Amino acid sequence: MGVMDLQSALNLAQEKNLDLVEIARDGNPPVAKIIDFGKFKYEKEKSFKENKKKQKVSVVKEIKVKPQIDLHDLEIKRKKITTFLEEGKKVKVILVLRGRQRLYAERGLAMLDKIAEGFEDIAIIEKTYSLNRTVLLTPKK
Repeated sequence: MGVMDLQSALNLAQEKNLDLVEIARDGNPPVAKIIDFGKFKYEKEKSFKENKKKQKVSVVKEIKVKPQIDLHDLEIKRKKITTFLEEGKKVKVILVLRGRQRLYAERGLAMLDKIAEGFEDIAIIEKTYSLNRTVLLTPKK
């Protein structure tokens, strides 16, 4: 339609039984369209829902281990980690230290390293040993 004053644009929209919708306020002059606002809103909502369906949700599963864990229990946790990684989920292995176990934290960290080494072929390993002593395993594609 080109550049026109506000009143003539409103009159034109009323003649066509449509709405005058401001698209870009910052433009000089501001940009507006004559459209059916209900249909416009519906289309926008529909495209938002479509995009939301296409999003991939990243799920992080947590496995907690202690330094004094039995070999059989450790094997069960490894199997759980393997199934989570095969499903495409990220796995966060957390070292829990209680009481006097904090004095021997290096034993627990060595165990975390041992667990992480077992998944080098199927996962990307990210280690953080600062405060929370965790290993994050992300499945390889």
